[in-house]
Amino acid sequence: MELIFLLGLVAIWIGSIDAVREVIKDRPVFTRERAVGVRTSAYLLSKTSVLFALATIQTAILCAIVFGLRRLDAPLTTYVELLAVLAFTSWAAVALGLAVSAWVSTENQAMSLIPLALIPQLLFGGQLRAVRGMPGVLRGLATVMFSRWSFAGMGGALRIYHRFGLDPAGGAQLSNYGRSFFKLAFAPTLGIIAGFIVVFSAAVVAGLRRPHT
Repeated sequence: MELIFLLGLVAIWIGSIDAVREVIKDRPVFTRERAVGVRTSAYLLSKTSVLFALATIQTAILCAIVFGLRRLDAPLTTYVELLAVLAFTSWAAVALGLAVSAWVSTENQAMSLIPLALIPQLLFGGQLRAVRGMPGVLRGLATVMFSRWSFAGMGGALRIYHRFGLDPAGGAQLSNYGRSFFKLAFAPTLGIIAGFIVVFSAAVVAGLRRPHT
C-alpha cells in the first residue's frame, strides 16, 4: 500500500511541477492574445493538451521503472488500471498547478506556493493516517483531496481486500481502513478525479479572467 500511495504522490508532483509556471510566464502573451479575441477556453485547452500528454508519458515511464523493479502478482488489466488512475491523478495535478499559476503574480510566488498546495495531498491522502481514523473536520478535508481518491482507486484496482483480507494475515493493517475504503471501482475513481480536474480548470479560467496587476 505504501508503494501505490508513493506512486500517487510522485504523479502529483510530476503534474504540478510541469504546470505551475506555465500561466504566469505566459501572462503578457495571453493578455495580448485575449485583446485580439483569443478565448480563455482555447488558451486553457492548448496548455492542458500538451501538459496532459507530457504528464502521461512521464507517469508511464515512472510505472515502467517501478513495476520493472517490483513486479506485482497481477494480470495485465491491473497494470492498465493503475496507469490510468495515475495518469488521471497527474492530470488533476496539472490542473492544480495551472490554477496556482493563474492566481499568482510572479513565477517565484508560484514555486513558493505549490508545496503548500501539495502538502495537504500528503497529509490527508489516507496513508499517513487512515481516513476513518481522522477527526470529523479532518475527514472532511480528506474528502476534497484527490490523492485520497487516487489511493483508494489504486487499492481497488489491486483488489487489496481480496489479496490480503481483513483477517488474519494483513488484517491489522487493513482494518484501519475499514471494509470499504479500497472498494472504489475503476470507473468511479476516474470520474471523481475528473471532477477535480474540472474544478481546478474552472479556477484557472477565473484566474485568467481577473484583472492582472
